[in-house]
Amino acid sequence: LYMTHEISDSVDVGFGIHAPYGLAADYENDFAGRYFADKTELTVVSFSPSIAINNGEGLSMGAGINVMYAEGRLTKYQDVRGAVVQASLQQAGASSLDQLQQPDQQQIVGQANALAANYPDTYSDVEGDDIAVTFRVGFLYELNNATQFGLTAQTGTEFELDGDLKISQFPGEAVGQSGPLSLSEKATVPLAIPESLTVGARHQLTDDITLLAGATYARWSRFEELDVYSAEGGNGQVSQVIQPAEGDPITHVTEKWKNTWQFNVGGIWQASEQWAFKAGYAFDESPVNEDYVTARIPSEDRHWLTLGTQWNDRQSGWTVDAAVGTLIFADDAKVSDREYSHQQPTVPSTAASYEAEYDLSAWSAGIQVSKAF
Repeated sequence: LYMTHEISDSVDVGFGIHAPYGLAADYENDFAGRYFADKTELTVVSFSPSIAINNGEGLSMGAGINVMYAEGRLTKYQDVRGAVVQASLQQAGASSLDQLQQPDQQQIVGQANALAANYPDTYSDVEGDDIAVTFRVGFLYELNNATQFGLTAQTGTEFELDGDLKISQFPGEAVGQSGPLSLSEKATVPLAIPESLTVGARHQLTDDITLLAGATYARWSRFEELDVYSAEGGNGQVSQVIQPAEGDPITHVTEKWKNTWQFNVGGIWQASEQWAFKAGYAFDESPVNEDYVTARIPSEDRHWLTLGTQWNDRQSGWTVDAAVGTLIFADDAKVSDREYSHQQPTVPSTAASYEAEYDLSAWSAGIQVSKAF
């Protein structure tokens, strides 16, 4: 929802409610990589007041604030064998299996495998929310009546999604109890949002044809890891079982995303006073590091193709836009999910792995209605 209001010939104010970021993925319960990912959800809603000033000589300047509310959720099935082995080692006064005799090693591993078979539905679920703020500035320069250039820049920020980490159907036998346990702990998940810079140009080639082009640079390298930290100083129920090192997160996922470019071109054909037809193409680089493609966010570079139309009744002030688009990925996403530690984020910490190749495709449709008065 967007609204603008003209204060004077040179000053306009605006307010918008929109979704600048979002993500949702949900696998089947028997998914082969369920110990790495099940549900991944992120919803961000931004409340954005803004102001723009025109100097009357072709230059407009704007500024805005994005007050963003975010909700996130990460779930996966939990392989309990690691926790069982850790508890057994603690009882034996050892820090690794290598420090024990082979019969003792076999006994501990056998107990771990037996409990894992009895508790196949141990499930980890972390949810949290937060509010963060970014700032945006923009410039529009009208070279003449036919040609305009624009530039906008936005600051980055970091959400601290505060909420709860819950593990259900956990084997009590691993911690000296009986039956399935439900463990919970207050937790926080840091989430980096990038700075971005966008440039654009618009040129009216003829009375009926308008050409457009643009590019966006985003510093996604801010997003290096997806970690879940204890908000109870490591003294919660989950931390007591997982036993992360002091200062380390309860769970760690290496991301190491890359900075990206997006390039786009488009055109508008004003077929009549009321009807316009539009087409566009964009090449969008994926920020996902090809060395750390996870089951949560399998991605590749992509090509956007879109077609749209606009109906505008100047007398009534009503305008309706509709568009459809298809998303073509440059290649299949090759997932190589491993477990890493916070201390050594590029060296696998266990032998666990999930390898897969994803055939990705998508399409979208949208409609927009606006009223001028």
